Amino acid sequence: MVSVPIHTSAPQILHAVAKRVPWAINHHPQVLKQHQRKQSAPSDLTTADQPIYLWGKVQPLTLSHDEKIAYYRRQLSGIMPSLFEKWQPIVGTYANEIRVKKMHTRWGSCNTRAKRIWLSVYLPAFRYR
Repeated sequence: MVSVPIHTSAPQILHAVAKRVPWAINHHPQVLKQHQRKQSAPSDLTTADQPIYLWGKVQPLTLSHDEKIAYYRRQLSGIMPSLFEKWQPIVGTYANEIRVKKMHTRWGSCNTRAKRIWLSVYLPAFRYR
């Protein structure tokens, strides 16, 4: 499958694809290796047989993935009110809404217009200062 601008003619498409075939063949093993590495690399936050961390320390628990998410959600819900009570006056801005969701690439995000804060459910796994 090739994505091209709508006005591109069939001969132009064929020429562009044919010109790039050697590059694609050379890079295919590299892309395949990256894909396999990504598929086989377990994440310590999402694999059920990995240790459970709470505030950076290993916990003597064995939980399924769903149980781990619920555990982290409870831990975060327990500490959020005191943290927001402390930090909102210091920052000078108050959130209308604070929510928790699964975020693998961020610790959290915010919407300044709606005054909404989203925190990663995985935050309790990391060390708390």
